[in-house]
Amino acid sequence: MKHYKNNIIILISGLIFILHAGSQQAFAETTRNHKKIVTQNKKLEDALEFLIPESMAKKLNAIQWTFKAGSRGRPILSGNHYQLVNMAINRGLKRQKRAKAANLGFLKETSKKFNMLVQSKKGNGQLRYGDLVALNLKPYGWLKYKKQGRAGGINIGDDDNSPHYIWRISGGKKGTKLLSDMPFALYNTKPIKTEIIYCQRSSGIDLGWRGKSKCGSKLAKISGAVFGANGALSGDGLSGKLAKKWKSKLCKAAVGAASAYATGQSGGAGAAAVAAAAPKALKKCNQL
Repeated sequence: MKHYKNNIIILISGLIFILHAGSQQAFAETTRNHKKIVTQNKKLEDALEFLIPESMAKKLNAIQWTFKAGSRGRPILSGNHYQLVNMAINRGLKRQKRAKAANLGFLKETSKKFNMLVQSKKGNGQLRYGDLVALNLKPYGWLKYKKQGRAGGINIGDDDNSPHYIWRISGGKKGTKLLSDMPFALYNTKPIKTEIIYCQRSSGIDLGWRGKSKCGSKLAKISGAVFGANGALSGDGLSGKLAKKWKSKLCKAAVGAASAYATGQSGGAGAAAVAAAAPKALKKCNQL
């Protein structure tokens, strides 16, 4: 009888050990899965993150360009054609013959033309913020600085022979990969050394150099009167509620492009996770 009781005790102890070991294993597995989910969420948040540099805080309206590629979130690759769109009026650049001004104009908002070749000085690969690029507007030529005379509007000309690496992609954290519909500033490295912006003018295309061109239209004057030196169409940047509104637009465009890319990379399976992470990325972007 005693021997029988000992066997029962041993059996129960064994079962308790097995159950305890199983619960420990289950707990360990749950912990590993939790850590994996946290890591995946962190990677997704990082992928959706868009940071506007502090150096752009007082010139947010310089960030007003984007590349269209047919759909949002496509990698912008050196050597490919896109549509270079100004976000202030949502229209892309085109060649437009003018008598005494740069032969530039704007496409219709609905245009599907991909007429701008972008080429990085670094060579092939995906463009990143901070890259120096050359721009070739078909069938105009490589864009370069060229004086157009006192009444000729913005000083830009074309060159059919060689690329001019005088345009820097800025407005985002240096090294961040550029996607279609992501906003950026187009900085002229020489000889002007400032950004090209929308600027209503009396002659030529409505473009100018931030802080240097006179945007003398009635609309620009009204904007300056209402919002001060940092009016919506001035060359000095944005401030107050207007800056907050423009920043929100930039953040939505950037996070939206990153979300489209992340969703596409997952084959659509990660759409819910992306949608859940996007608001946090938007909030972080708008806080900068």
